[in-house]
Amino acid sequence: MNALWRYLQVKKNRELLAFICGGLATVIAGGFAAYTHFADKKPEKAQVTLNAPNGVAAQSITNSPITINNKSDNAEVLKAIADLSKQLIASNQAQASPGTEKRVGEAIGDIARGAAEGDERLQKALALLQANKIAEASQLLRAVAEEKTARIKKDSKDAAIAFRNLGAIAGLGDPKQALDAYRKAIELDPDDLESLLGAGEIELERGELNDAERRFRRV
Repeated sequence: MNALWRYLQVKKNRELLAFICGGLATVIAGGFAAYTHFADKKPEKAQVTLNAPNGVAAQSITNSPITINNKSDNAEVLKAIADLSKQLIASNQAQASPGTEKRVGEAIGDIARGAAEGDERLQKALALLQANKIAEASQLLRAVAEEKTARIKKDSKDAAIAFRNLGAIAGLGDPKQALDAYRKAIELDPDDLESLLGAGEIELERGELNDAERRFRRV
């Protein structure tokens, strides 16, 4: 304590400590201000505004821009989507059929929402549609659809395995629960051989011969 007191009696030492404490206070205050500024902010969806690409004939596209944000279902956006839908149908009348406008409008709405979520392929597809480039937009949409299909198949197989495992364990004490689990696994993955066999064996024991035969034939 004596050493500390002697240290504080020196004016330069007191000034140095005051400078350090003042700097720390500024840093803490700034950090707290930044925290309070950002803490309550919720992430917003990306905003996507698409107008007619340069060099595209005006009559082949809608003049209404499509702006998508976290309020994407407002009247302006819906009108822009409807305008684009009508323009595309008018430019490709040979491919139109009853109900086309409704289906095309719903598709454009889904594409626009996906674009707002940050999917660059859907952003490009939306711009291509506004340029009436159906073939190029279709290629991007096919790639998106195939990727989603592959992911769904993987997720379905994983879920089927989980239900198959449930069936195997539940079967140790509750055949009915096991059968329900195996049937759910088969719904998710019709080619899950172990679930087909497990369900067929339980159905055979329960006298459900037609169902059991169908499982074994499937195997």
